[in-house]
Amino acid sequence: MIFILLIIFLIGFFLSWNLIDNDIVRNVLSAILVVLIVGSVTLMTMNFHDHFGMKKETTTKTEKIASVNPKMNMIIYQQIGTSNDQAVVYKKDAKQKKNTVAKPIDTKNVIKENQKETNLEVKTTNWVYKNKFYDSLFGLAKKKEFIHKTNTFNLNKDFVSLSSKQVKELPKLMKQQQAQAKQNKAQMQTQAKTYIQTKVKADMMKDPSISVKQQKGLAQKYQKEFEAQAQAQAMKSVIAQLKKIK
Repeated sequence: MIFILLIIFLIGFFLSWNLIDNDIVRNVLSAILVVLIVGSVTLMTMNFHDHFGMKKETTTKTEKIASVNPKMNMIIYQQIGTSNDQAVVYKKDAKQKKNTVAKPIDTKNVIKENQKETNLEVKTTNWVYKNKFYDSLFGLAKKKEFIHKTNTFNLNKDFVSLSSKQVKELPKLMKQQQAQAKQNKAQMQTQAKTYIQTKVKADMMKDPSISVKQQKGLAQKYQKEFEAQAQAQAMKSVIAQLKKIK
């Protein structure tokens, strides 16, 4: 609207200055129109330069994220130069073939581990008009303007963030872990046997009527439970070693 008003004021000034014969009327009307023209240009300049009539508005949305590695829950980050800026590589869902890269262009990427949930919280800040009046006045001249965005990657205890350098070392450490597991196979089997027997015995003390068939089912259950715990512990050890790599 401000553009239209400016054109009207300019046309009015031109017509009044050239078509009105009465000097007093011409001068007064022309002076008023000049003030309106200068005022319109000033307001437009303030809108473009100082965001006059606008305010900062931040919107927040939460998105799901998935691991970039099917065997390990992880996202990858890459420091950019010597700054604190970092790019983050992740997936929006497990079925996604290509990874998504959150680049630090007008965006701050933050990673928080050991959170309750795993998700991506996106906060976007824009300049928007304070009300409909300012929108109708300046809307044709200047639209909503992006300021910045903050991506917060919240990771629960089952997820980990690794740098690109740490990811390169992951296969080597995994091989070392597997080799160590083979060396300790006999010891692990003994520990598994003790774990299963202890668990089954505790169940039988609570319920002596457990049948032989049920005991076998419990043994299988605790075997899987022990293996899962052993695997989690091994992965925890690998991650601890990776985190030492800077």
